[in-house]
Amino acid sequence: MINSKKIPLFIIVSMFLISIISLPFIPEKISITWNYLGKSDIYNSKYELLLLFPTFMTVFYSLSSFIEKNLKNNKLFFSIAINILNLYFSIIFLFIHLHSVLNALSIKVNVYSLLSIPISIILFHIGYNLKNNKFILVYIINMNISFISKKTLFNLLEIHSNFFKLYSILVALGIILPEYFLYIVLWPLGVLFIISILCIYRNYI
Repeated sequence: MINSKKIPLFIIVSMFLISIISLPFIPEKISITWNYLGKSDIYNSKYELLLLFPTFMTVFYSLSSFIEKNLKNNKLFFSIAINILNLYFSIIFLFIHLHSVLNALSIKVNVYSLLSIPISIILFHIGYNLKNNKFILVYIINMNISFISKKTLFNLLEIHSNFFKLYSILVALGIILPEYFLYIVLWPLGVLFIISILCIYRNYI
């Protein structure tokens, strides 16, 4: 598994650097909403825009790190879960922040095209770790689950791993087909749910 603990810190620093570099080029007041006539009706300070997402991620990372340090039960499992959550949140908010900055600079980039990149990366990362992360495998072996066999669990991991990898490629199409982004992201989740139910059902046959 890729060591994800330091990557969120690097991303947070990158977000602040993006804000600092773009600061001189952004107007003092930035429109955030438009009325039915297409005229701006609510403005925000550029400092609010440039600091909103980096500050949020800093607070989120600090809070999750505090929780991680004070864990008492299942510390290893929850520590890894918190680190992965930090990684995924930081990747997504980096691209959201980048979109906000580009929009403030009057550089129009489709938000769905931009979001397709981090979501695709995250989905592939999930798929890779479901099959290759030894910690997940050991944790599942030690799970006391009575309603489903270990063999079915491992089969589910294999299927879900391949599914998420293919899913990541599909979502990446949103970069060039942003108008279909929501369909690309949502309908495979239903397929995944059905596959999971069928695999569990087969366990009883």
